[in-house]
Amino acid sequence: NRLSARHGARFALIVLPGEGGSPEHAVHAATMRANLEDRGIPFVDLEASLDAVKGAGFFIPDDGHPNVRWHQVVGSALAEELSPE
Repeated sequence: NRLSARHGARFALIVLPGEGGSPEHAVHAATMRANLEDRGIPFVDLEASLDAVKGAGFFIPDDGHPNVRWHQVVGSALAEELSPE
């Protein structure tokens, strides 16, 4: 974050949601959010973006990788959050 600021660049970490809201992921993500906030590091939390469209089937069955719909929602959320306008 400091290095980016020295070069006039914007820095932000992306907190991605996990598949199916597993308890392990929830604990990890909560810890990560708290650490980022404590250190004043900007981040974009995409958990809420995908929560808004629950049931959309964001992962490839029996594979675990995100599908096209996941990428559309995540891309839109990032553009909205990070766009200078």
